[in-house]
Amino acid sequence: MKNSIKIIVLVTNVLFFVTASAQETVTIEKQHMSFDLQQPVHSIGLLFNMGSSFIEPKYKNRTGLMQISNPFIVVSPELTIKYSCAIKNGWGITAEIPFGFFDRSVHHSYIPKHIADTLWTNGNGTGNYMGNEIRLNTYYLGLSLKASHLANVHKNISLQSEVGLKWLPFLTPAKKMEIDESAGEFISYEGDVYMNCTPTVSAASYAVPDLAFAFNVLVHGKNPAHNFVFGINGNISLMNRVHFKYQTTNVLPEHLQSSGEFGWRMSSIGFHIGYQWMTGKKR
Repeated sequence: MKNSIKIIVLVTNVLFFVTASAQETVTIEKQHMSFDLQQPVHSIGLLFNMGSSFIEPKYKNRTGLMQISNPFIVVSPELTIKYSCAIKNGWGITAEIPFGFFDRSVHHSYIPKHIADTLWTNGNGTGNYMGNEIRLNTYYLGLSLKASHLANVHKNISLQSEVGLKWLPFLTPAKKMEIDESAGEFISYEGDVYMNCTPTVSAASYAVPDLAFAFNVLVHGKNPAHNFVFGINGNISLMNRVHFKYQTTNVLPEHLQSSGEFGWRMSSIGFHIGYQWMTGKKR
């Protein structure tokens, strides 16, 4: 009888500790909830992005020794309001309103000494010319529509991938973007205009969307509704936003006459950080 009581007590203790351990496990799991992606999950976010242009402008009809130097790596800020809905199994849609600053400049490239001496000799062979620059800066307010996929990969981490289209029109309509012709003049110290390079803004480019993509890492604590977001994003333009034609003047001798065309696009790639609030059925 005593042995039976001992066995019953032992089994009871084992079952108690197993039950307590299971209850503790359940309690811990409940502390780290996640959204049920079989049901719709809505989110609203605010992101700050530092993007950089990364595609070198393409030149055409380029002739002569005088050429334009066109820096194509330019960093610009962008603030984005984001709405996203994971409809079923994490698949859904994302809509964004980006607001940013477009800032680019061009200047003529280095002029070899023998050309400079031919142009503006002052008796000591220093090459007396100015390093002119053409600059265009303006704000844009756009719209982005993308397909998205949300996945829970860890109790504290979710991943969201997006791909779609992005429209980035300037706040000022193209037909009202008045650019003074004198802004495109390259002038020597003597006051002579030796090259014209006047930009024109393409109205058609306002309506043509860029190809856009983004990869987001969402990090949260015990409550999956509050997420710190960081990731990478980019867009690829399909046509020039600003077009240039440059042509030297009669100030230069015939053997130095030069001309060409090139353009600026809105293509960029960058890193973003922000906050994303989510709501839906939890599990």
